Amino acid sequence: MIEALLHGKIARTPEQRQAKNGNTFTVSSMTVSSNNDLIFVSVIAFDDEVQADLLQLTKGDKASVSGTLKS
Repeated sequence: MIEALLHGKIARTPEQRQAKNGNTFTVSSMTVSSNNDLIFVSVIAFDDEVQADLLQLTKGDKASVSGTLKS
């Protein structure tokens, strides 16, 4: 596993969804600059507090996220 801390801008306004088991999660994407390249990163939050914070952001807002990278 790779743990990462990313800084960038929200590329898609966060949206809360519901899993088949009834649990909620929030999805979004962000752009991160790296060596003059722009990388799009999907963001998924499961923790209630993190979801609430993420849902307050809109496209273009600056954000930092940390967590485990998965492909």
